[in-house]
Order: sequence, then C-alpha cells, then structure tokens
Amino acid sequence: MASIAETSSLFEIDEELDGLLEEIEGQVESEGHAAEDLVARFQQFCEAHGEKVDRIGRFVRIMEAREQYCRSESARLTDRARTASGKVERPRTWCSTTCSVGTSKRSKATSSHCARKEQPGFSANYRRSRSSEVILCERFAKRIL
Repeated sequence: MASIAETSSLFEIDEELDGLLEEIEGQVESEGHAAEDLVARFQQFCEAHGEKVDRIGRFVRIMEAREQYCRSESARLTDRARTASGKVERPRTWCSTTCSVGTSKRSKATSSHCARKEQPGFSANYRRSRSSEVILCERFAKRIL
C-alpha cells in the first residue's frame, strides 16, 4: 500500500491536516477529549507532511546541483569556443597578411611564404610562381574555413 506522502500532494495533505485539526478541536470542546482514531489519523498526516517536505527539499537540492553543473559546463564550453575561435582567426589573419600580393610592400621572401609551403597536389613550378601565391592562400583559406 502506498503511503500518504506518495499519493497526495503537499496541498492535499495540508488541507486534510486543517480539517482533522478542526474536528479534533470540535471534539475536545464538546466531549472533553478527541477520539483515538482521529488523533492517529492526524499523526499519520503529520508524518506524511514531514516526509513530503523532505522529498521536496531533496528535489530542490538536486535541481540546485544540476544548475551549478550546467553553469560550470557553460563556462567550460565558452572557453572552448573562445579557443576554437582563435584557431579559426589566426590562419585567416596569417593568410590575409602574409599572402597579400601587391597590396603590401614586403620583401620577396616574406610575401612568397605561401608559395614556398609544401602542399600536396601542387607542382614545384606552380608553387614558385608569384601569381600562385594568392591561389595557394585562397585554397588554404577554403580548407580551414
């Protein structure tokens, strides 16, 4: 048989306690004492009320712990996103500053940095040509974006 705390809500238990208390007070005024079964039922509902409040308290503690865990995970994932964003921005910045041909006055060694990179699928002549620097950088950028 299920307990009162399992089958009734806290509000139902509270209403029943109010009704039992009124009945007990009425019997005490009219007869001088309360019936044993009424007092026993009142005590059962008092115990059920305490059990229900304890369950609600445990539930609230569990939800607070879950909230704290979610907030810590959120902070951890925000840090990961910031790190990943940096991993995306660094190659973009590198490619746009290092591989811009004709727009900056860099030395030939610096501006041909992309062309000198060993990348599979490109011939040595293609990598050495000055016009291929931009193409290599564009292909590099497409790979990482």
